Amino acid sequence: MATVDDYAQWIVANKERKGTSEFEAVARAYKTLRDGPLVCDPVSLQYRRSELRLTAVQDKILEAQRGSNSWLERTLTLAIVVTLMSAIPYIWYFLLRRVREVRDAVVGK
Repeated sequence: MATVDDYAQWIVANKERKGTSEFEAVARAYKTLRDGPLVCDPVSLQYRRSELRLTAVQDKILEAQRGSNSWLERTLTLAIVVTLMSAIPYIWYFLLRRVREVRDAVVGK
């Protein structure tokens, strides 16, 4: 497999072929390798977004990742709501015991 330097040397050596399909293919390959490897892992793309120029496919991968992670946010909210709802009876009985203690103190028991 050719490296970035190989493509660059070929482009410099074959300037007269500019405009041909072969030259354009080599130029595209050079630009792809120059910009870095084509990363398809959504987590890597998210962390390296600032240092990479993303292609259309990579943007689609990131968009799909964001859509699939939205359920995590809803799950966390649901977990908090269920926890609070399950704590309500305990809080209610705790307060009833305190009211009973205050009543007993007032009555003199």
